[in-house]
Amino acid sequence: MYANMKRMNNEMAVSPIVATLVLIVVAVIGAVAVGTIMGTFSSSVSKQANAGQAASASQTQLTVAGSTTIYPAMVNVASDYMTNNPGIKISVQQGGSGAGVSAVNAGVADIGMFSQPWDTTMQANYPNIKAFQVGVGAVVPIVDAGTAITKNISVADLANIFENGPSVAGSLTDTDLAGITQVYVRSDVSGTADSFATYIGDSNIYDTTHGQTGENGNGAMASAVSGHAHSIGFTDLDYALSNSALHVVPYVGYTGSYTQPIYTRADEQNAANGVSDAPANFPAHATRPLNLLTQGTPTSIVENFMQYAASPGEASRFTAINLTPISAISNVD
Repeated sequence: MYANMKRMNNEMAVSPIVATLVLIVVAVIGAVAVGTIMGTFSSSVSKQANAGQAASASQTQLTVAGSTTIYPAMVNVASDYMTNNPGIKISVQQGGSGAGVSAVNAGVADIGMFSQPWDTTMQANYPNIKAFQVGVGAVVPIVDAGTAITKNISVADLANIFENGPSVAGSLTDTDLAGITQVYVRSDVSGTADSFATYIGDSNIYDTTHGQTGENGNGAMASAVSGHAHSIGFTDLDYALSNSALHVVPYVGYTGSYTQPIYTRADEQNAANGVSDAPANFPAHATRPLNLLTQGTPTSIVENFMQYAASPGEASRFTAINLTPISAISNVD
């Protein structure tokens, strides 16, 4: 069910104002990071034009765009919100965390989805953007189901493979990754990739000059690894657990059995809360915050929607896809 949700394209209407903004962005700044979102917007705009401006002038429209990690939860949160607020229409588009930042910064989206810390560097680069945390997610290394995993993998070995490509795998004789022939990284600007890179200490996680192959989005990464024998990549926890053709590679420090699935949302939440009860499968830095971004102070409608997304009543929309809702976290690392 959730795997299907990840492939959904939300085809809700987009206003003429948004359509104009899209054209301006494409013409003036040529924002590559927003490319995926632009294509979807273009289709929606065409449908709206053909419908003869069917949307009511009294209806408020919001656009949410960005992280493929947060996307499945936000589709359902938006649906719940629209049910309770029939005068508001919300379009949710995925395209990666980088696209979420670019879309908000350019005024194309009201809210950006960003699945990594909004740190001082990001704030300096985008001084007018504000971040609002709605949860915590986990990042895991993955291999195809045909690659047997019987022991923990060190951070150093993971960094070596992702930095130097499949040619180094044969030298890793003390791991289960000696037979790896394909290494997948991300080709889009990604919170998942940046978080994974921070954890393993890889300063160039997007590099493809050593035989790595780039994939765009968590779903594409999961499909690529599951469809290629003896391959390795990384993805958000739920994309890994919902694909039976994948094995999750356990980090050093894992104390449980190797029965799949190895990781659970409870383990993720324990790590986010700093709980060390065994099994503590996720080192704290293998988790990352899930943020919603706005350009400047949000309008009352935007703020109300973000508060709704973070409310206990919407927690199940996050837990259902192995994300930890902010309402369940008392002390985020």
